[in-house]
Amino acid sequence: MNVKREFCILLFALISFLWVVASFQLAQEQRPPKILQLPKDLAERLELTAEPDYPGRFYNHSSEIEGSPTLPWLVKRRAFSPSESVTLKFRLPEDTRVDHSLTLRVAITLYDMNGRKLQDVGEVLVQASPSQIHGEVQWTVPSVGEGEYFLAGRFLQPDGQLLMTRSEIIFLTPGYSPLLEAARNAVQTATQRLATDSSLLKSISLPSVEMLVEDAERSWYDFGQAHRDWGFVKRNLEEAKRSAEQLAAGKDPYAGKTGVMVKAYRSDLDNTLQPYALYLPRDYTPSRSYPLLVSLHGATSNHRINIRRVFGFGNRPGESDYEATRNEVDFPQVGFIVVSPYGRGETAGYSGIGEQDVLRAIADVEKAYHVDPDRVYLTGLSMGGGGTWHIGLRYPDKFAAIVPVCGVADVDLFFKPQSLSKYDQLLFSLTRPSAIAENAGNLLVFIYHGDMDPAVPVEASRRMAEKFKGLG
Repeated sequence: MNVKREFCILLFALISFLWVVASFQLAQEQRPPKILQLPKDLAERLELTAEPDYPGRFYNHSSEIEGSPTLPWLVKRRAFSPSESVTLKFRLPEDTRVDHSLTLRVAITLYDMNGRKLQDVGEVLVQASPSQIHGEVQWTVPSVGEGEYFLAGRFLQPDGQLLMTRSEIIFLTPGYSPLLEAARNAVQTATQRLATDSSLLKSISLPSVEMLVEDAERSWYDFGQAHRDWGFVKRNLEEAKRSAEQLAAGKDPYAGKTGVMVKAYRSDLDNTLQPYALYLPRDYTPSRSYPLLVSLHGATSNHRINIRRVFGFGNRPGESDYEATRNEVDFPQVGFIVVSPYGRGETAGYSGIGEQDVLRAIADVEKAYHVDPDRVYLTGLSMGGGGTWHIGLRYPDKFAAIVPVCGVADVDLFFKPQSLSKYDQLLFSLTRPSAIAENAGNLLVFIYHGDMDPAVPVEASRRMAEKFKGLG
């Protein structure tokens, strides 16, 4: 199949997801904070945090949990293990303030789903002032069976008058700790066995197995739906243990695995795991070469959502990005390998370490799988469209074609010239996409942009199109 015909097939697939493109807002008007005047207002808005918390990154984190019609109480609905020591602290949402001191008594109780009281967690006097909030509860989680429970709070005036009650459904299980320990031990053994190994087992497969554990821990500390997320945590930890044992025996756990998966590399810069989502065709065989599509996510998105987007999957009705990151879909069979790098963050852009992340993800895929170097394509939307311009025009020899979708291009369309120093103006004029458009001389370039885009002005794409026309 020649490049042009193959690229037309790719374009057909890309068109199917254009309708789900949601551009990020570069500037938003700041809403005035909500000022709380009465203890009842404080009771309604007060939030609860549970420590220890996960120290790493979260993906598309939001308090907008699917199926929760009321204001959430527990900020991140992390799960809990019996006998675990937890510190419950109080805070206000970022858009909420008090302009004078307010005081509440809060009594926290654990109930089963039938309303039977299991434990008086504790009672605390919460004092909120314009500068800080005082009040916390030390909680030892009781030894109860696996399942969902109510963590309920009774909010009272200092004199004991009841103002309101609020509750949160939490998940408890004794199964997490032994699964996590077994997976960590298996990974540690594999790491020791591969210490002097120079093959792809150490550089590509081992970090990907470690990523299974990291993703499981992340989900444990940020539950959305208990049945789904506990299933994800268990599958990841069990798969990590099996895969690490295979690595320790000198076998590649990813050999023969197809479909959608998350892999990772360990960064030479800071020794962190950096993930990327990968799709491998079901009929993949190392005996033939495959085209590779590199897809870059937009701002506030990530590798998990973007792999859905490039296959044409939008969010289901009522499904937030928070939920979409966790919900699974059935991916169709296509004849491409597809990789969606994380790009060092949801809003990091694709220059500097973000650029290096994309190049490293591509390099790892090319090492692990049989990629046709003459059929590598680059696309992205919004911020990812800007990354497509940035990377595609700086490394044109790597790609057969680039497809920026509503992409951020010349930055002078976003910043007023007078807001930039003369040095910055000169730097931007030398490095902006339109200044290096000649680099696309041997590339196929397809540009998509709606003229009603409220975030990235369509002029960004029109300017690039005019530049190419001018170059002939």
